Amino acid sequence: MSAAASNATKLVTAVVLAVMWAALALSLGAPAALAHNVVVERTEPETGAALKRGPAQVAIMFNEELDTHLSTIKVFNADGQRVDLKDGGVDLTDPDHASMIVHLPELDAAAYIVRWHVVLDDGDATDGAFTFTVGNAAPITEPLTATAPAPMAITANTTVWLGAAAVAACLLLALGLLWQRRSA
Repeated sequence: MSAAASNATKLVTAVVLAVMWAALALSLGAPAALAHNVVVERTEPETGAALKRGPAQVAIMFNEELDTHLSTIKVFNADGQRVDLKDGGVDLTDPDHASMIVHLPELDAAAYIVRWHVVLDDGDATDGAFTFTVGNAAPITEPLTATAPAPMAITANTTVWLGAAAVAACLLLALGLLWQRRSA
């Protein structure tokens, strides 16, 4: 075996081992990160509540710590107009950073939708919504679908795809180097 062939064999072996380690790391880390969703433990007002007067604020308590920069909470009327005071976000007075709060002006008798988007510290993102009514308003019965795209976050799923792309790039590089050495 020539020196060039020996070097090529060592290179391919090193690349294959690196790819195997990368694949192992991705397969062990990704399922744990993708295996859960955040759980809403409580809302104030309660989901579907029929209130005599509008609340001064809306709060949602979750089971995990939230990203304070990417998590949002907004309140809309049945026509889709935003009605909160635009100060919603993670409640920084909560030591666990597991709740969100938004303040409200005095609300008219109507139905309201609370929409939230949370990003967990591990990058997982989840959207949700709930309704409440003030006065004798009819409740909202239509599906609670998002009206605007959520802010982009680097999620665990994105990390897996980036890792897979890196592994593919390493393989292509190794094949290119091997092809170049064989041609020489």
